[in-house]
Amino acid sequence: MEGIKKKLQALRGEVEEASTREAEAKEEAAKARQEADRLQEEKEDVQRKLVILQDDLEKSEARADEYRKEAEEKASALDETERLLRKLTTNKDVDSDEKEILIEEIRAKTDRAVELEKLVEELNGRIKLLEGDLESAEDRNDEQSRKVGSLEKELTEPQTH
Repeated sequence: MEGIKKKLQALRGEVEEASTREAEAKEEAAKARQEADRLQEEKEDVQRKLVILQDDLEKSEARADEYRKEAEEKASALDETERLLRKLTTNKDVDSDEKEILIEEIRAKTDRAVELEKLVEELNGRIKLLEGDLESAEDRNDEQSRKVGSLEKELTEPQTH
């Protein structure tokens, strides 16, 4: 009888210990799920930011292309105006008022071309920054995906205690 009581006591201890381990395992699993959920949300947030950055990059590239084209057109117009000015300065029949108007046009077109070149340089800088941000966001997204996958794998593996 005494042996049965001891054995019963030992079994109760084992049951209690198993219950404690079960509770700890459930708590760890809950924490892992919370971490996986948090990482999933963070991943989704990074993906949203990535999409926004990609859109911004595309828009900036499109604007940069437009400005480049406009700058090329202005440069071409400037070249044409300079050619006309050289022609007019060699032609003695043209009056000085026309020359002044042409000179003023050349100055305005030159100023505009310089402005456009600065704008193109600025946009190229912004594009480089956006590309860096995009690459960084992609790296963070990849890291978050790996973390989520690792946590999901941990959650699906059977607990061995």
